[in-house]
Amino acid sequence: MQKVNGTKDFSKTIARYDSPVFDNYYGFDKNQPADRQIVYCSLYELPENEIGALHFHDTIELGLCRAGVGECHTEFGIYDTKADDVEIFFPYEQHISRSKTGGHSLWNFIQINLGRLCSETGHSNYSQIIDMIHNEIGISGIIDAERHPMIASLIRRIVAESLNDQPGRYMIIMAMLTELLVLNARESVNEKKLGCVVNPKLDRLKPALEYIRDNYMKVVKIEDLAQLCCMSISQLRAGFREVTGQTPKDYLIEIRLSGAEKLLVGTDMSILDIALETGFGDVSNFYRAFRAAKEISPTDYRKKYLNYRNL
Repeated sequence: MQKVNGTKDFSKTIARYDSPVFDNYYGFDKNQPADRQIVYCSLYELPENEIGALHFHDTIELGLCRAGVGECHTEFGIYDTKADDVEIFFPYEQHISRSKTGGHSLWNFIQINLGRLCSETGHSNYSQIIDMIHNEIGISGIIDAERHPMIASLIRRIVAESLNDQPGRYMIIMAMLTELLVLNARESVNEKKLGCVVNPKLDRLKPALEYIRDNYMKVVKIEDLAQLCCMSISQLRAGFREVTGQTPKDYLIEIRLSGAEKLLVGTDMSILDIALETGFGDVSNFYRAFRAAKEISPTDYRKKYLNYRNL
């Protein structure tokens, strides 16, 4: 059994999962329009459901556990998590987390679009950073703060700055992220390197996935998605099932629901406005989809997490 480098110990049984799925819904970056998203922030209580498949992103994911206990599943094992734990996952690393039964594991997740962050801040060494991630970094997952206190501290600082709506936040995040990556590379000298690679099937579907992410609040037609990917509709449906484990329609609904969750917890918008903002069209469609997926109404969901708003 291989241990994920630089992270906490996990259970001795490595679980078997279905094919991993691409998850490119990250949350919101209120400082940028949809086509210029850079740093996505979300507050999310992990569900207690059984893990069927791992997922992965095309961003750098940082996380800080605010409360509760849970589990983080990776290709290499299962990690227990608790309040104040931190994580880092690099693009295309397979993982997913859940709450333990009654654990109510609440996390701030930050997704960083590295290419756009470099462009926004005038950082000219994007290719060198990517090369570093692929060839020099070996510490990821739930970070062992005792072994890597500086890495854990930097992750907490980046999360705090990402949630901060102050001038110059992208410059500060870029500076701290660069420090984090260089420090990770230094401490990874004797670790097995990540060597993450892009899934070619995912790469072909990316235009449709990105279009859904940027336009889920509008009417999304499957014909347009197929055209973006230079596929037939049947090829698109088959590709979606293979990469995301869902149909295009189900994936779109999931993205809309994820957006609605963030607005319910993070804003005072009315239920009607949230339904319209996330593409459901009216309250009844929104309630129906939300109840089917979450087994709770949007109104009750908002009440349940009201106490977390100021975390």
